[in-house]
Amino acid sequence: MPRVPPTWPSSKPENWGSPCEWPKIRDLFKENYPVIHLQAAKISLSGVMNLVEWRNLFWEVSLTLNQIKSAIYALFLTNKYGLKLGKVSDPTEVTRLRLEYAEVLLSKLNISVEVEGAEKIDQGGQYLILSNHRSVIDPLVIEIALKNKGVHSLWIAKKELYNSFFFGSFTRNAGSILLDRDAKQMGSFFKDIKARVGQGYSINVFPEGSRNKSEATLSEFN
Repeated sequence: MPRVPPTWPSSKPENWGSPCEWPKIRDLFKENYPVIHLQAAKISLSGVMNLVEWRNLFWEVSLTLNQIKSAIYALFLTNKYGLKLGKVSDPTEVTRLRLEYAEVLLSKLNISVEVEGAEKIDQGGQYLILSNHRSVIDPLVIEIALKNKGVHSLWIAKKELYNSFFFGSFTRNAGSILLDRDAKQMGSFFKDIKARVGQGYSINVFPEGSRNKSEATLSEFN
């Protein structure tokens, strides 16, 4: 059924801008052109929001791109040092390369580490190092904390990292002891630790088992 042409305000078009005619025009559009009215409202609102949020959106996109670039660089650097570590076996050289990797990557991420109480670590000492686990950079922070202390340590690494396409090479070559949390028997795991400790190595472990994403400073040990 054809639409009946609307009855426009009786005044001349040049007078429709007058405040007294606004209610008539508004009601006319509501009654006869609801779709157009709604679309106009959406377009207007979108325009206002773009003006207000454009700058924030720009910075969000820039931040996201920088995060992607940082992630790609971190993967590249991790695998680069994974290959380097695979060519050395001397504990001192392994420790040096791990420290170098930590310093280069943290510098690229504009992260500085302040160490307190380093004087409590004996030169060349042997330790069981337990740490809370809040971030993927925690191992790098610990490497910095042990700088110039002559402490040669091995990481307890879960099977998922050993088999990771991105981090597997570094995990296997940087000095670690495999932990298979699905294994029914843990005898071989503890045997490996005992043997390594007997060789003079320290042991690094995150006893929480995985990253703690809660508000608590330290979660339960797993």
